Amino acid sequence: MTLRIPLKPATTRLRYAHRGLHDRGSGLIENSLPAFEAAIRGGFGIECDVRPAIDSTAMVFHDATLDRLTSQTGLITDRGPTDLCEIPLLGSRPKTTISTYTDLLAMVDGRTPLLIEVKSEWGAVDADFIRHIAAPANAYVTNVAPSRSADAPDPIMLMSFDPAVVAALAKAAPTVPRGLVSGSYRHADGNPWWPDALDAPRAALRDLAEFEAVGASFIAYEASALPNPHVATLRAGGNPVFAWTIRSQEVWTTAREYADVAIFEGAYGRPL
Repeated sequence: MTLRIPLKPATTRLRYAHRGLHDRGSGLIENSLPAFEAAIRGGFGIECDVRPAIDSTAMVFHDATLDRLTSQTGLITDRGPTDLCEIPLLGSRPKTTISTYTDLLAMVDGRTPLLIEVKSEWGAVDADFIRHIAAPANAYVTNVAPSRSADAPDPIMLMSFDPAVVAALAKAAPTVPRGLVSGSYRHADGNPWWPDALDAPRAALRDLAEFEAVGASFIAYEASALPNPHVATLRAGGNPVFAWTIRSQEVWTTAREYADVAIFEGAYGRPL
């Protein structure tokens, strides 16, 4: 069994801005450096996503394709990092481009905790991509931790929906806390996220069956899919639960009975 790295108490006393404190109406686009800076100014932790470029460089981007957030099309994995870093995000003011994971680390520089979701295509784990995430995370902890007080939050956490990715991160970044992301695996209409997935594997993912085996120490779970008895059991064992994505105080009032931390968007980030 892989060693579990417990979260520091201060880590779970923050709210985390989902893809940064973005607001398209103000020109702050999700997963952009200005949205992350806005989260820091607001006193929030940052949740964001990383995907590989063609050479496995980790890029801060949620979607598999460029289509929704840029004027270009195609897979992000078909482009190099230099090319990607020149692509503007639609609606950004001032013009902002896609950034690399290392650019994000340099900008944040320990000012607030980072909750990094590592995207996966659910095939063989891309070992080079894992190294591109783990090596900077290891260095970040080494460089940032000495300047922080003992009761400061964890500077960086890594998580993924894919248990194989979490297990790979545990080996490559053994001192960085890891989490398993999960939920109902169904849309609001009841249809599965992955129509071609078998019910048994989907249920195992929903119920975090591999949580202990991959050495996870926290859960990020779909708020609307709570309560889940398996989540409750793990939480009772000391594993914090982050609830995604909270978009109102009303939703959080309900979800907080089953979770410890809000990953939020929109108006919920304003003072209550």
